[in-house]
Formats: sequence, C-alpha cells, structure tokens
Amino acid sequence: MRHRTVRTALTVLSVLILAVTVSACDPLTKAAADELSRSGSPMTLGLVADLRGHGLEAGRVDQVASSGVGLVREEWGLGDLDGAVFDVAASRGLSVLPVLAPAGGQNTSDWSAARSWMTEFARQFGPGGTFWAGRSDSRFAPTALELLNEPYLAQFSGGRPAADTYAEFVKYVVPSIREANPNVRVLLSADVSTGVDDREDWIGALYRAAPDLNGYFDAIAIHPYGNDPVEECDPMYRWSFCRMSTIRSRFDEHGARGKPFWITEVGNPTSGGAAARSEDEQAKFLAEYIGIARRSGYVSAFVVYHLRDSGCTDDRECFFGITHVDGSPKPAWRTLLLATGKEES
Repeated sequence: MRHRTVRTALTVLSVLILAVTVSACDPLTKAAADELSRSGSPMTLGLVADLRGHGLEAGRVDQVASSGVGLVREEWGLGDLDGAVFDVAASRGLSVLPVLAPAGGQNTSDWSAARSWMTEFARQFGPGGTFWAGRSDSRFAPTALELLNEPYLAQFSGGRPAADTYAEFVKYVVPSIREANPNVRVLLSADVSTGVDDREDWIGALYRAAPDLNGYFDAIAIHPYGNDPVEECDPMYRWSFCRMSTIRSRFDEHGARGKPFWITEVGNPTSGGAAARSEDEQAKFLAEYIGIARRSGYVSAFVVYHLRDSGCTDDRECFFGITHVDGSPKPAWRTLLLATGKEES
C-alpha cells in the first residue's frame, strides 16, 4: 500500500510539473484555456470539413469525430438527395447541418425546382423523415436547414445579391418545407450588408421586402469573420467579429428578439495575404470568438471554418484550416479540443 501511495504521489507531481511547464512555455494555450473556462450559455460546437467533397474519406471523418464537436456543416446543390454523409456522421455520433445552395442562390433560374427539391430533402432527411424510419440512430437527424450559403455575396447569388429577392425566395419555399416536415427548423442567412456595398442595410432590406418575414424562419445563420475579435471596430466593416452585435440589434428592432443565432462559419486564415494571421493568433482568436458567443446568450451553435487547409494556391481561402493539409494540428486545433472538453488545460 505504501509503495502504491508513493507511486501515486510521484505521478501527481509529474503531472503538475508538466502542467506548469506547458503553461510557462505556451502562454497562448493558457490564455485560450482561461477564455474557454469562463461561464456561458450551452452552445453546440461544429466544424466545416467538406466531408462530401472528399469522398467521406475515413481519416477526415475520424479527425472530425476526435475533435469532440457534435455537428458538421455540409452543402448540397439543386436536386442532390444523396444521404451517405448522414450514415457516416451518425456512425461517429455526429449530426449534420445541411446547407441547401442551388447555383445562383436566390437567383436560381427555377424557383419551382428549388422548392420541390428542398421540400423532398426535408421530407427524407429531417427529424422523423423517411431516411431515418426504423433506425436506432435517428436522434442524429439534422434539426435545421440553412437556406442558401451567403446570399448577400455576389459569388453565391449569381452576381446579384439582393435582399428583396432572398426574402421572396424564403417565403416561397419555407411553407412547403414546413408542410413536408414540421420538425425542421429553418435558418435565415444574414449579414449587415451585401459585400458589394458595405453600407447597404441587408437586414432592413429583408424586412422592407417582407414585413412578415419573422414567420418564415426559426433562427439566423451568420458568418462573422473578423480580425482581432476584441479590437475597436466599425460594426459595418465586413471583416469584424463585433458586427455580430449589430446584426442582433437589427433583428431585435424588427421583432426577432427570440430568434437564436447560429454561427455557421467563422475563422481566420494563416496565410494568403493581408488578412492572414499567425497560427498562434488564429488559436487565440478562436478562443475569444467562442467565449464571446457563449457569453452572448443568443448563439445556439458555433461552427468553425475549416477543418483543414486545402493547400490549393496562395489564396487566403486555402488556409482557414485548424489543421494543415496533411491533417497535422495547428495551435487552433487544441483550442477546439479545450472548447469541447476533449483536452483539459
């Protein structure tokens, strides 16, 4: 018994020495741990991993599962009803957030086809849908659908981002989606402006086009990419995390105070131009983003963009990964593990 006690004491001492050494050598990790240990509201954490785009390769799927997140965000195009990713994700204890994104966004050439497809998608894959009938893993059915990816940006709206068109599109498709599956929540995509004109009020334009818009969505999907999340900033500037509070206040002004936010993309590139940050800064900022979102009281889900670098070019879009192209971790990977509780500080 005495020998076991001595061994236990030595083990505890070794762990304490290691913890002190890590804290002393890695102040970033300690800062991230301190930020993430602060109290806040419950919030589902997720990842954009492009599992479908990489053929559901096992290594990528397993890495997502090892992070401790509960959600993966995946995109479908017009007419696509492939449910393979739901099988794979559920087998790893993951739910999927589907983004339904026909080419051209709200300016897709055939609204009727888009509505039929989205309706069938909800009927098959939503909670209680035909895809899940008789399955023991039906609890992993997607609870929400995100309507279009960044319709306020030209590259995802056929070159013509228009809030009035998006509002009309939402009102056109949502009643059929809800009739097909009343259990599916609809996420409305929003930002402060269109990206074409940084001073254009996207949210105000939505409500001018559809004053009754609140009846057609359940939550708000935002992508508050930014630089230092706690710096002084212009809330209309598209590269500032702080504009999240501006988006909140504008929806509140239009009677949507009870609608939660889903942050379905956010992160920082570590290479590729002026917007790039060091890997240490990426990790620090991610901890701050998560902490701010948790303490806001209105963010229900937080999805990190992206699992891995693509290594495609020197464009910043290729370097948002919290791991390198070969899957090796950047410091932000440990930030996520701290946030999910997979690793302790």
